[in-house]
Amino acid sequence: MTNHATNVQRLAGLNELGLYSVPGLPPGIFDIHVEKPGFTVQSRTGVDLQTGQVAKIDVNMQVGNVAQTVEVTADPPVIESATIIGTLIENKRIVELPLNGRNYLQLASLIPGATTNGPASSKGQQRMGGARSSFELNVAGQRVHYKHFSLDGMENTDPNFNTYLFLPAEYGRAIAQVNATTKSGANDFLGTAFEFLRNAKLDAKNYFDRKDLPKPAFQRNQFGGTVTGRILRDKLFFMGNYEGLHERRALTQTGALPTAALHSGYIGRAIVDPFSTGRVALPGNVIPASRIQASSAKVLNDFYPLPNNTGATGLANNYINNEGRNSDGNQGPGRLDWSQSSSSNFFFRFSQTVEPRYIPSVINGQGNLASIYAQQGVLGHTKVLGANKVNELRFGVNYFKSSNLQTRAGVRNVVEDAGIPAIDRTNPLFWGIPVLQISGYSNVGECNDCPFVNWNTTGMVTDNFSWNRGKHQFKIGAVVPRGRFSFSGQYSGDPTADFLLGAMSNTEGQVGAPIANMRSNYLALYIQNTWKLTPNKLFRISERQRLEFRSEFFNLPNHPIFAPPGTTLRTVNYLDNFSSL
Repeated sequence: MTNHATNVQRLAGLNELGLYSVPGLPPGIFDIHVEKPGFTVQSRTGVDLQTGQVAKIDVNMQVGNVAQTVEVTADPPVIESATIIGTLIENKRIVELPLNGRNYLQLASLIPGATTNGPASSKGQQRMGGARSSFELNVAGQRVHYKHFSLDGMENTDPNFNTYLFLPAEYGRAIAQVNATTKSGANDFLGTAFEFLRNAKLDAKNYFDRKDLPKPAFQRNQFGGTVTGRILRDKLFFMGNYEGLHERRALTQTGALPTAALHSGYIGRAIVDPFSTGRVALPGNVIPASRIQASSAKVLNDFYPLPNNTGATGLANNYINNEGRNSDGNQGPGRLDWSQSSSSNFFFRFSQTVEPRYIPSVINGQGNLASIYAQQGVLGHTKVLGANKVNELRFGVNYFKSSNLQTRAGVRNVVEDAGIPAIDRTNPLFWGIPVLQISGYSNVGECNDCPFVNWNTTGMVTDNFSWNRGKHQFKIGAVVPRGRFSFSGQYSGDPTADFLLGAMSNTEGQVGAPIANMRSNYLALYIQNTWKLTPNKLFRISERQRLEFRSEFFNLPNHPIFAPPGTTLRTVNYLDNFSSL
């Protein structure tokens, strides 16, 4: 078999029954050349082999001179050999079908029983940036966690929310298996470039946008390119790719904020002094400046902007924020393929993605920073051992870091500046605006679910051995893979007055920085026998055994009250971790 693009050949022998098997081939277009003494040479050209496909191609040998060649130039009939209950999305559809955002996994919705319209993980959306946080795949009505992604045979599944990073027994990790492969280089030098542009000039104005201002800004540029070619003809090939997604999108959000009169202490309705004997009414429904808590005044002046929607009646929607959701994603893989000989092939791929994103909140400047940083490296070797044996070996490592942080984390210690008690002020990771809830008004503060930082490293070794003997094809392998404050008005009769006077109805604070160190080890062994009962009937039997064990260790630094008497807690310098974010 000869690969059109690289001219790399693979040899395989016919057994005593005239059967052949060529496992471990990369996707591509191949020519098949079959010869045997006493028979004419048979050729099949243009056989298109796709990812995960097991193609059955019959060749009718005719008695004749070996010097004679019978060549079929049209596409020969390719019969799918039953392997898995699944669907192949071939390269033609990936290239030609329109995709909003260029996420090829959206094409999984073409598979019967699969949908990408199901709800994504709510925690994943809160704690993780990038397009993966809003993508989800449901197959056959199963839960979103019952799926598994692989790229070039390497683990490609986020261990936290089971989304992507970048069944026979062989694919036994999850109910739904999604396999993808990257393209290798070729003898010919090829290059492509693309640019997709969307902007506000093509969109209608949002109903809630201010009528006296132009449309909020929106600019989305998705661009990149791919270059492939050879380093040594027929031997060494390369592929390089880059893709950027830069977006500036103003999101119109409305909220209710205290008016200028409320900032000065004028409440506008009868209120009482909750700290006086007998709950005495405050004269003129005004809180004197001397009675306003210093912490409340600091937070109110610094983080509660005045209403800016002049068309609003009352408090409802009296504030509009058109702050932009900014993202600057950059990713790219590089791949090398080396054909050492017709029986030995290597490939190496390295991929990296950096996806920082700012997500605005209702109040300007109080959003959160959600970012992704991931790297993946994989080395593979395919070795042909004689006429009927093939071994595929892969090593790979994933590094995946996701973080969701307050805008002012490590920048401004708001709790200390405002003199708010009972909240940890020492850890820069906890800095920022605590969440303040005044009944009837929009919440102020940086995200509820911050800070959240995850570091994940996955190492993987996979070995698959195929042996074709008689009517049986055996396959054996292994896989070793901050604070919150609420004001309700229950004390003075008005929630804003409670806030100004410092009378909280509820307060929450995080005690320490829980650091969870979790390790998971997974070992799977399988054996699979495909028995060709008749020319058009296959019988498959397989067995997979797996061993999975986890260890968890939690650390609450500097808070021994959480440990039983006599327990020593191991402490971690969290500043060192934070400095590497």
